[in-house]
Amino acid sequence: MTSHRPTDSLFSSAYAHHRGGRLDAAAALYDQVLALQPDHLDTLHLRGLIAMQMGDFERARSMISAALAQQPEQPNLLNSLGETLRRAGAREESESLLRRALALAPDNPDVMNNLGALLTDSGRAGEAVALLEAVLVQRPQDAASLFNLGLALSLDNQPEAALAAFDGALRLRPNWSDAVNSSALLLKNLGRIDEARKRLEACLEATGDPLVGGNLLLTLCYDINLTPQDLLARHREVAARIGLATGASSVSRHRQPPAPGKMPRIGFISGDFREHPIAFFLLPLLRGLKAIGIESFAYGNHSLEDAMTAEIRALCTKFHRIEKLSDDEVIQRVRADAIDVLVDLSGHTGHNRLGVFVRRPAPIQVNWIGYLASTGLDCFDAHLTDALALPGGRTHPAYSEPIAYLPGCQWCYGPPPGPAPAPPRREEPFVFGALHGAAKLNREVLGAWHRILEAAPSARLLLMAQGAASIREHLAAMGGSEIAARIDTRPADSLATYLRAHDDVDCILDAFPYTGGTTTFHALWMNTPVLTLTSGHPAGRGGTSILERLDLADWVTPSVDAYVQSATSWTQRRKELTELRRGLRARLERSSLMDETAFARGFVATVAALPMSEIQANQSVVP
Repeated sequence: MTSHRPTDSLFSSAYAHHRGGRLDAAAALYDQVLALQPDHLDTLHLRGLIAMQMGDFERARSMISAALAQQPEQPNLLNSLGETLRRAGAREESESLLRRALALAPDNPDVMNNLGALLTDSGRAGEAVALLEAVLVQRPQDAASLFNLGLALSLDNQPEAALAAFDGALRLRPNWSDAVNSSALLLKNLGRIDEARKRLEACLEATGDPLVGGNLLLTLCYDINLTPQDLLARHREVAARIGLATGASSVSRHRQPPAPGKMPRIGFISGDFREHPIAFFLLPLLRGLKAIGIESFAYGNHSLEDAMTAEIRALCTKFHRIEKLSDDEVIQRVRADAIDVLVDLSGHTGHNRLGVFVRRPAPIQVNWIGYLASTGLDCFDAHLTDALALPGGRTHPAYSEPIAYLPGCQWCYGPPPGPAPAPPRREEPFVFGALHGAAKLNREVLGAWHRILEAAPSARLLLMAQGAASIREHLAAMGGSEIAARIDTRPADSLATYLRAHDDVDCILDAFPYTGGTTTFHALWMNTPVLTLTSGHPAGRGGTSILERLDLADWVTPSVDAYVQSATSWTQRRKELTELRRGLRARLERSSLMDETAFARGFVATVAALPMSEIQANQSVVP
């Protein structure tokens, strides 16, 4: 007669819950097994996998490592620990473990899939594609492998093949949010905004997924068919759909605003404390705040860190990683730090924590630069901007937030380390540059560029974007083979490559109505002027704000006709353009746009002067 240990039935029940997707119930039963038998190998492994699925990578690593110590050459255990470390961002350790697993089990599709995902994470897309295609030979109906292949192909500049892979994954798992979001991002990068919007709207309707909702709102910011008022209405609507609608009942204040004369403690929440456009503007502010004695606190909602993260960390009194924390835990941390002003740098972009702001953990809450449209929420005391970027006063029909103006520009620029500008081009032909994300390049922009190329028959256009080939096809369809022959494309594979591309153009053509910010500053830093068009879109006057402060109002145009005429005229003014280009970097360095201390003083003065909202004034203080 076979004897059964008490753990057997517990383990069987736990495993049944695990297979059924009831992770909390499975975890509780696995914990009971381990209380009775701490070295139970399968339980250590499976409980570790649940911890990994829940984002508790330290616990997952500990448990799976304990199982691996019992069977060091077990491929499945090596694979699970490797995948845990991949998700935790420990790529070198992860690759070592996954390579060991693959050596022991060369055709194991799970190992190949996870190694393929790791190689994609590491930027080695070609290797990843080969591995993932091999997986799909064995498992052609594997949605996860199709999704990972889509990511690898996208990174490998094969957008149409990537879309096919994402669509294959979605046929197997309809409304899978990860695949919908990734495919919609790819469609945006190809300039196919309507397709991206429809895909996201259908998924949001089916799932109510907050990440899909945020991605949809960001996509709508590029839709030229929406008026600013329509854009605000959609933001309010989607915010309510994903559970972010706010009102007085959700407000909870723990402290009074800082007393007059007191130096406020300022906290910043973002998922982009790394090499990202936000960092080029946050770092100057943090340096300025430190110079004037203001304490800064950063709450980073992303696991990836790099050299820019290290710079931000060094400038802050405290730097907290919050990507694994619940909203309640983040709120407790903000309150423990006694933050006076809490700044959102994400809006509805990825890795945001708007749910924290809805709960009002700080007396004053503002959003700044990370999302130039309205959030559609009522939990902010101000959207920080400037009078040139968003004229109109404290209330604006496109914003749910009150508007507060910084004394100068809404941005203060900190340039990236990198090359000095090359001497201005003198050779023919004249070359326009378009170095924007393709999501900004709508039919009106492309139509204007086509008109410019028609009016300047010897000029060329250099496109650098993920969807550059697709954009070239659109322009070629408008103008035929002669126009197509004058359009060059390059991949934007690194910041250094992107910056060096300015050496090969004479001026940059800005997008509209969503104009450039970071791209405009980078161009000016590389001694390259930018031609912009001003509009009433929430992000339609960023170029105006920058250029007019540099006495470059001649590069700001009020209409498409004026934009086309100005671009064409510069092709005949090479000498004047050469003289201008010699000194743009120096002009930028001397300007208020790079005065970190002055910007920080203005920032603090602006937030300190914010009036308490009616909601705030009616709240009692919560200890």
